[in-house]
Amino acid sequence: MKLDGSSKSLIIYDLDGTLVDSIEVVQLVLNGLREELGLLPLKRVDFFPWISLGGEDLIKSALELDKHEDVLYFLNVFRARYYNLPTPKETIFDGVFDCLNYLRAHKYRLAICTNKPRRHTEKVLKETGLNIFFDFINAGGDFPSKKPSKENAQVCLDFFGATAQTALIVGDSSVDQQLAKVVNVPFVFYRQGYDDGVSKDSIEYELNHHSDLIQFLNI
Repeated sequence: MKLDGSSKSLIIYDLDGTLVDSIEVVQLVLNGLREELGLLPLKRVDFFPWISLGGEDLIKSALELDKHEDVLYFLNVFRARYYNLPTPKETIFDGVFDCLNYLRAHKYRLAICTNKPRRHTEKVLKETGLNIFFDFINAGGDFPSKKPSKENAQVCLDFFGATAQTALIVGDSSVDQQLAKVVNVPFVFYRQGYDDGVSKDSIEYELNHHSDLIQFLNI
């Protein structure tokens, strides 16, 4: 049985793989680093299991590194190169602007909870024009913890004075699903993102297109 979408007032979005298709830029930078390390390039889908985990895990896996100091070094290199590349507006998933415009027009409060560092998050949002929609951001580095730790979602709820009963978490990964679970917020799965093993048995609602969320909220 579907949830009562009409009872929701706060939507907490993931960023990469949910609002923005960032794999193209990530793949470009990391395959450049792999070439410098004498490694073969990886395909787009190869990055799916790592993209939601945060910088260190992404770098360690994508560059096949063992030493922590090497991970930290290449993480800084990756972030510098990534930051210097523009974020094309074409990387925004289809229907995102229409959906966000609807949500703002109907007085929903919007937040982002991401493991992407704040500097990079704010850059992506500004370059794509998505920054105008979000009243609050929890980004990587804001806390010692990262998603799916409870405090990363709880701070979004607390900022708006929202409860688990009045919020939704929209994401594309098992990390987002785990985050929703630890704060007991319903998880809405965006199927066109970077599914890294989302449990289909504990999805409250699925989106094939961002406009599907509007339909759900009007149930």
